[in-house]
Amino acid sequence: MMPLNPGGLVNAILVVGMTMACATAPCRASPEQDRAEIVAFFQQRFPDVPLDDYINGALALSRDARAQFDSIMEFPPFQGEIDRGYRLVANSPDPAGPFEFFAIADNSINAFALPGGF
Repeated sequence: MMPLNPGGLVNAILVVGMTMACATAPCRASPEQDRAEIVAFFQQRFPDVPLDDYINGALALSRDARAQFDSIMEFPPFQGEIDRGYRLVANSPDPAGPFEFFAIADNSINAFALPGGF
């Protein structure tokens, strides 16, 4: 068995890394080229979906899911919570205060309170 030469191993790794870096350098594209390739890919993959519909994310690919979403937004289940916020303001010490309540279509937690109300 030959003794391990750490210097040779490091050199081999460097050569492979530099070769890979040089090989991928010509593959870099501008943002415009990236966008054009992505648009072409999705237009080829989903030819029946208009490009403007992709702003709706996965809803662009499912008419049924989009219809369900639209029906929920037509009569939002959260409107009662928004109304409750305005009732709270109306009964607060400053009912003319600059309060505004609205819903955001986002599953992340965006409001919280710590002990002491902070």
